[in-house]
Amino acid sequence: MAVAVAATALSLLATAVPAAAAADGTRASNRETQYVDCSADASTQTGSSAFPWQSLEKVNDLSLKTGSRILLKRGSRCTGTLAPNGSGREGKPMVIGAYGTGAKPVIDGGGNAETLLLKNTQWVEAKDLEITNSGNPGRNKRGVRVQLDDFGTGTHYRLTGLDIHDILGDDTRAPRVPPASFSR
Repeated sequence: MAVAVAATALSLLATAVPAAAAADGTRASNRETQYVDCSADASTQTGSSAFPWQSLEKVNDLSLKTGSRILLKRGSRCTGTLAPNGSGREGKPMVIGAYGTGAKPVIDGGGNAETLLLKNTQWVEAKDLEITNSGNPGRNKRGVRVQLDDFGTGTHYRLTGLDIHDILGDDTRAPRVPPASFSR
């Protein structure tokens, strides 16, 4: 009986404690779907629907599997840059979208250079999100940026149902930057 209780306790502990960080600061994730609710109260964060990540940084620290999904809770608002580590492939894209009911989830760049950064990735589908970045007027900011550095050719990006607004803030002297950009 004591062995069963100890095994159960170890199993629960392994579920609650994040994987050890890799040399580059990312943790491998075996979970195909990562849930994010930046307004959640729970102290335990595993990326499951019951215990979603409470910040974009937690998702950015993961090394995602091919075809992973990052789903933000409808009606929630996350501040910062979402920069997922991973790619999709033909027939199995990485999907960034919404779950639940209500208004599109908001990702607010909070004045950072990008709100959604797709760096060295491909086969990505982003949909049903509200993208804004009104903080820090006058700074060169983007809503969505695809950036390839020593990556080769990145292909297949699908952006659908995105509401991108207030990227320049209310400073009319700010440089005119398109809400989405692609660079190499």
